[in-house]
Amino acid sequence: MKLLSLPAFTLLFAWSSAATLNTPRGEDPSFVLFTTKTGTTRPDAYPPGSGVYMCKDPNWGGCVQAPLPDLKEHPEVWCIGITGSWDNAISAFGPDKGLLCTIWDASACTGGGYDIRWPGIPDLRTVGWDDKISSF
Repeated sequence: MKLLSLPAFTLLFAWSSAATLNTPRGEDPSFVLFTTKTGTTRPDAYPPGSGVYMCKDPNWGGCVQAPLPDLKEHPEVWCIGITGSWDNAISAFGPDKGLLCTIWDASACTGGGYDIRWPGIPDLRTVGWDDKISSF
């Protein structure tokens, strides 16, 4: 799996009921994540520094890593929505080891959902989720 260079890829999460933030990312400055409270994640659900891999091409091609907020420092629960060129454009998705992540076909973790565990799914066409993810 080849990851794109992400030296400036940093997420800053606003601790309000919903916030939108631009996430500069190399050749795709339109990549944006927003946070929204949900009731599905516990602070002890994953270790700090965890993240997910999202790829625009099957079999881990054209990937970025999206870090998750540290829920032990910020015990609020969160949903990460995807907008810009990554919305409905993900063909492979994998959470870090030990994580269970639900992907959603609508923003704010609504709509239809599908659970994915590490190591993830290298080709989302195999489960009917290619180019459908809008939040996780």
